[in-house]
Amino acid sequence: LEPAFKTLCTVLLSPFPASCKFALIRTVSNAWNITARYHQPVAGCLWGCASPAEDRMIHYLACPQIAASAARLLSINVPSLSASPLPSPFLLLNNCDTRLSTAIFIDGAFFTSNALKHGGSARASAVFAGRVKDMRRRAAPPRIGHVGI
Repeated sequence: LEPAFKTLCTVLLSPFPASCKFALIRTVSNAWNITARYHQPVAGCLWGCASPAEDRMIHYLACPQIAASAARLLSINVPSLSASPLPSPFLLLNNCDTRLSTAIFIDGAFFTSNALKHGGSARASAVFAGRVKDMRRRAAPPRIGHVGI
C-alpha cells in the first residue's frame, strides 16, 4: 500500500496536466461514471466489445478497443493489463520512464468512457487516440525559445 501511495503522490505533485491527475484520482477511488458502481443492472461495454464484456472500469482499462492506439501512441501493451487492470498501471506509474505515458493512458481511457457514456458517437479507438494526442501535446515540455500565445 505504501509504494502505491508514494506513486500516487509523485504523480499528483508532478507537472502533468490536471486532467491526468483527476482521472488518476477517479480511477484509484473507483469513481468512474459506469453502471457497475450503481445499484442497477450492469450494462455491456459501451466501446463495442461483445458480451460478456461489461460497463466496468477494470474492463475499460484492458479493453481491446483501445489496444492498438495505446500500443502505437503510448507503447502500452493493453492485453498485458487484462490480468490485473488496476495494479498494472500503478507498476507503470512507479517507473519514471513510463509514468507520463501511463498517466495519459488512464486519462484517455477515462475521457473515452465519459465521452461515449454521454452520447458520443465516434468509435472508442478514435476518441481515445484523439485524447491521447491532445494530452501528449499539452504535457510536452516547452521548447527552448518558443513563445507561448
